[in-house]
Amino acid sequence: MTNNDAATQDRDARLLFARYSQQSPRWQGLSWDALREDTRRLFRREAAWSLHPQN
Repeated sequence: MTNNDAATQDRDARLLFARYSQQSPRWQGLSWDALREDTRRLFRREAAWSLHPQN
C-alpha cells in the first residue's frame, strides 16, 4: 500500500465516521482522534467496502 492509498483510506474512513457521528447519538461528541486504532481500522475497512465496492 502506498502513502496515497493510506491517505485515501484514512480520508474515506473519516468521512464515513463524520456521517455516522451526524446520524447516530451514539457517535455524537466523539472525535476521530478519540477512537482506538482498531475502531479506526474498522471504519477504514467499511469505507473501502461501501465507497469503493468490488464487483
